[in-house]
Amino acid sequence: WIDNSWQVPENRADKAGKLLAETLAQRVQGHRPVNLIGFGMGARVIMVCLTHLSDMGEEGKGIVESAVVMGTPFSADAAKWNKAASVVAHRLVNVYCRTDWVLGIAYRASKLDKEVAGLQAITPKSAGEPLSGVVESIDVTGLVGGHWDYRPKLKTLVQLVGLSSGRVAATSSLLGKMSSAITGSV
Repeated sequence: WIDNSWQVPENRADKAGKLLAETLAQRVQGHRPVNLIGFGMGARVIMVCLTHLSDMGEEGKGIVESAVVMGTPFSADAAKWNKAASVVAHRLVNVYCRTDWVLGIAYRASKLDKEVAGLQAITPKSAGEPLSGVVESIDVTGLVGGHWDYRPKLKTLVQLVGLSSGRVAATSSLLGKMSSAITGSV
């Protein structure tokens, strides 16, 4: 399992998430809050980043305004999402597609975990585990047919979430390049 085609990009995404958190904590972007948007392994980078920022305590707060993750290969466990949400000021949005078979098979086989964020809404497991008010889930199954539909529909998805920007096309291109770098493809 060490060098399988899923574990390698997942490990790279986890490392990238920690590096992103450390970079953001250094405030290289100034003291302006940032919005993070990603899909697939890029979404995992964001979730690991938020978790790492949470581990930093007060140093990790006040940096991220909103985060939107789509088709996320990350646990749907409410406690993990609450931890990530603790450093998000406004919104942490889970955009998911119930028919994403690529994510369903690859993540579940790798983690032996049935609850995958990119396939379902994030919900509290019990009354004892309330979900943070900044966490939202949006089902895009009618718009996205599967894992490979996120990139070509990114502009529409960002508008649907309510974070529309004139730079979505450039962001889509950059995310594609980042995704290729993480997975090792060209």
